[in-house]
Amino acid sequence: MNFEQTAKELAQLFRLKGYKWRFDGVLKTPTIADILEVLQEGARRLAKESEGTWLETGRLIMIKEAGFIDVYAHHAQLEESKNEQSPADSVPETP
Repeated sequence: MNFEQTAKELAQLFRLKGYKWRFDGVLKTPTIADILEVLQEGARRLAKESEGTWLETGRLIMIKEAGFIDVYAHHAQLEESKNEQSPADSVPETP
């Protein structure tokens, strides 16, 4: 996938979810051009770094791995409740 297509898809996600970034002191939903600029700058910065390096900006996480840059959109932070059963506790043991 190329930068332009990725920026377009991320912009659609940001609009759908109502995600906002602060640009020049103003909180707004980023445009395709805004996201494209961030992706390109992130790629330039990661080019100088070693494999496994992470870059977080806005709601994007970029990871340099195996000659590629993986891009993730951060959707949420979940708070683990002390009263909830952990996933490991809910899996039945095999006899």
